[in-house]
Amino acid sequence: MAALAITSVVHIPIAIAHLHEVPYLGLLLAAFAISTAALAASLAVAATTTGWRFAFALAAGALITYVASRAFGLPLAADDHGDWANRSGLIAAIAESVVALLAIRNLSARNQPIEGNQK
Repeated sequence: MAALAITSVVHIPIAIAHLHEVPYLGLLLAAFAISTAALAASLAVAATTTGWRFAFALAAGALITYVASRAFGLPLAADDHGDWANRSGLIAAIAESVVALLAIRNLSARNQPIEGNQK
């Protein structure tokens, strides 16, 4: 949950800055920040399989977008192209990687047969 919260907090100032520069990107980043904050709260209350699936999807999508924005640039936002060392981007990418790995771990553990129920 902490990694999701970090991801959310890191994206808030980025979203605000992009709302003026590239509105579509600012809105997507704001939606992402809200979604990750809500998901962190939801998983803190009940760590469901569905919650972990959403966590993986959000984290993986964010990582793919991060790589695409740095490797190719995004429409109307080419200034991120090649900016691999951006501190906020690196913090977010590390937090998102942690979320993705934890989601994989939790989802894998849920698919393990329960001892005593094996036939």
